[in-house]
Amino acid sequence: MGFFAVPYDIHFDDTMAYGSHHFLTNFKFQCAGREHLLFSPAVFDVPEFRRDFDQVLLLTYEGYSRNLAPASLGDRLVVLTSLEERGEVSLRFCFRTFKSDGTPVACGYQTVLCADRAQGTLCPWPRSFQRCFESLSDILEQPAPRSFRERAHQGGAAIKELFPESLQTLAKSLLADPASLGTSRVVSVAPSESPRPLESAASLTLPAEATAFLFAGQGSFEPELFLRLKALHAGLEAELDGVSTACLVAGVDAAPLLFARDAVEVRKALEAVPQLDQLGIYLSGVWGARWLQHQGLRPDVFVGHSFGEIAAMTSAGALDLAAGAQVVCHRIRALQKVPDDFGTLAALALGESEAVRAIAECGASGLVVAGRNHARQTVVAGARGELGRLRALLESRGQGFSFVTSRYPFHHPGLATASQDFRALLTQVPMRAPQGRVYSPIEQRQYQGGQPELAEALASHLVRPFDFLGTVETLSRAGCTRFVDCGTTGVLARIVQKILPSVASDAVRVISKMLPEGPPAPVSTPASREALPVPMEDDGVAVVSLGCILPGGAEDPEAYWQNIRQGVSGIVDPSVARPEWVADFMGPRGTPDRAYTLLTGQVREADLVPPPGFDPARFQQYVREQKLLAIALEQAMRGLKAVASRSPGRIQCLLGSTAEGSAEYDAALSVEAGEALLCASGERVHDVAALSMAARAALGVEAISSDLAPYPTLQAVVSDVVGAGVATTLLDAACASSLYAMALGMKALERGDADLVLAGGVFSPGPGNSCLFSQFNGLSATGSRPFDASADGVIFGEGAGIVGLMRLKDAVAAGHRVHAVIRGAGLSSDGRSSSANVPRVEGQVAAMEACYSGAELAPRASSTSRPMARPRPRGTPPSSSRLPTSLAASEVASSWPA
Repeated sequence: MGFFAVPYDIHFDDTMAYGSHHFLTNFKFQCAGREHLLFSPAVFDVPEFRRDFDQVLLLTYEGYSRNLAPASLGDRLVVLTSLEERGEVSLRFCFRTFKSDGTPVACGYQTVLCADRAQGTLCPWPRSFQRCFESLSDILEQPAPRSFRERAHQGGAAIKELFPESLQTLAKSLLADPASLGTSRVVSVAPSESPRPLESAASLTLPAEATAFLFAGQGSFEPELFLRLKALHAGLEAELDGVSTACLVAGVDAAPLLFARDAVEVRKALEAVPQLDQLGIYLSGVWGARWLQHQGLRPDVFVGHSFGEIAAMTSAGALDLAAGAQVVCHRIRALQKVPDDFGTLAALALGESEAVRAIAECGASGLVVAGRNHARQTVVAGARGELGRLRALLESRGQGFSFVTSRYPFHHPGLATASQDFRALLTQVPMRAPQGRVYSPIEQRQYQGGQPELAEALASHLVRPFDFLGTVETLSRAGCTRFVDCGTTGVLARIVQKILPSVASDAVRVISKMLPEGPPAPVSTPASREALPVPMEDDGVAVVSLGCILPGGAEDPEAYWQNIRQGVSGIVDPSVARPEWVADFMGPRGTPDRAYTLLTGQVREADLVPPPGFDPARFQQYVREQKLLAIALEQAMRGLKAVASRSPGRIQCLLGSTAEGSAEYDAALSVEAGEALLCASGERVHDVAALSMAARAALGVEAISSDLAPYPTLQAVVSDVVGAGVATTLLDAACASSLYAMALGMKALERGDADLVLAGGVFSPGPGNSCLFSQFNGLSATGSRPFDASADGVIFGEGAGIVGLMRLKDAVAAGHRVHAVIRGAGLSSDGRSSSANVPRVEGQVAAMEACYSGAELAPRASSTSRPMARPRPRGTPPSSSRLPTSLAASEVASSWPA
């Protein structure tokens, strides 16, 4: 196997004054590998390639980086680039970065899409690109059951597979003689030393653009959908009589559910016999698949999630409706011997390896991994007491935990006796080989026979784990491009979209949205609400709530607006209140690890008070960054508490959180780095401990850095203010982080992944931030004067701001106040520039054009543009000054704020 090798020297701007390379530098490694490859003579000097290059846009759809080891100023590295999963419009670049001693520094990938430059729509790779990619076949990743992307995400032992000894040896040899490497070139690992591919999994053959029917398992019964699906099938009475009889033979009276006329009767049936929800899940899936096929939709493969395999087998012809119902009832009977308090299931917002580690850390030895839903959701099974211990551990870290509606700990070895009983009961149930393909997420294979293969598999499923993540990826690799959730309102569809984010939203469909529309529910908008006069058919995103706390006494959005109107500044010199900071942090320009100014925007201490109804004791336990977020979040949640209590799983919180955004976290890292350096230099442990204690007291550090890391601290606030089970994602796009959070939140609403998005950011830097940006003269020591000829830098301030976003239709229907409507968002990078803090107008214009296009608005419809400032040396003209000229062809009417 070959790689495209690029040397990389660590410069000062790669370390950002941290001592070792900044985590954002990992993406610079990737860009170096990708750009050197695309612009290498073997590729870019091909005339046809260069001609076609001007006709397309290369869009980075997704990127991921995993940091593995530090690289210091002056280190020489090598980036090895390979390719995988080339599609009609996509290609993934894979990156491995090494130090001169062969130590892996980072790994990651970028998936790049091809788009027509004129239309902005995705298009197939031009033929010249295809020929160049074919000429690079030597650097394709070797076939393996798990892709580079999957192994990079998984971490642990999977990372070792990406960095075998042969590659480390190759890296050492390349860097031992830099002249032999030159600027960049293709290098190879000797065939005898190539990493050995893993054994292939059982193959699955599907036709091109195949369709998969999906059937859900535990906790997915929805009475209203059950009744709608039942009503679509005329003449069911005789078939339902047969199902009822089959259930009675198995010892279960299902008639109250089968012949229920409305949701009230369904719920009464479940109150009497709760286990009947299993039969409801089964019938919903089968009826949904049957109706879809009557509409002409033909599946190429049937896939059941856990218990859903019974419905998948029935829909594929291995069982008739009554026999499948009898299997469900035998399963109910076999489980009746299991004590009610034996255990249950829980979903963790963790990958599988992280879940295993968390189980070990909480000492819950009886818990097991029941299965994988997607890369960030693992299901565990076991006793409620042990699950409670695991929950306490995860919630203390701000990591997601939620119980699954299940009476038993399915996929747990403790159900072995029930599994044996179930197998004995299945002996007399008629089964035959499926007439359609049935692929099992538990067996990880396609079923071929009838009895006893199917009976043996169904019984063993009570104790064996499932892998829905692996199954969907297998289906995708086999050619499956369409997925239909047959029996729910989107339980499995949402999981598929998380596993395959690149799949178009219309390729993952939900039965509930495909059924004939019933009479519309009455919609009323309370007169007291100040809703915007917008048409109900509008597809925009509504801003339904606001929350903020900012410097200058801006304790809420209204106070902030008054500050803007009155010109109130929140910029202060903190050394006035803390004169010792002058000695600790100040120095002339250019002094390493010192700042030439400490000016900052600071929230008043008097404004840092617990929100109404919030536990004061809990609030006082927060660090400053947490307090800021709690105040802003509470404001943004006013009027939305009902949404949180009703469906926390349908809420997403997206927060901009940059690396230097917590003073307490920075201080803890500094103390621990000092401890490590002193110990490494041979200082006595007792002396180091004494100095560390004094440093912690002086800096106010009361916890270790891992307890103060951004994700666990901010997730804890979201759980406290919004509610447990709310998914929280942190992102770092520097000064644009909050805007990116809003753009990603809009996408989540458009895709149906969420019903409410809380988007924004929080930032509370310490003096270390001033020291950092002083290293390249990015700060102002005189004050903030945006767009002024005398402006000489930026001043950072702390604070938090949150907006609540909903689909406009939903917001109006629910009677929420609509503060604003967002029509579109545009994101882009600046492309090749001299430094991360030197913007290019081309990238900004690309973002604006994407925004206008997405909003279906002409640029002239915009009356105001609000650019974002980045620190730059005095005298550098802001790139925004050229934007009106760049968009002149569109006759932009711009008003530039003073």
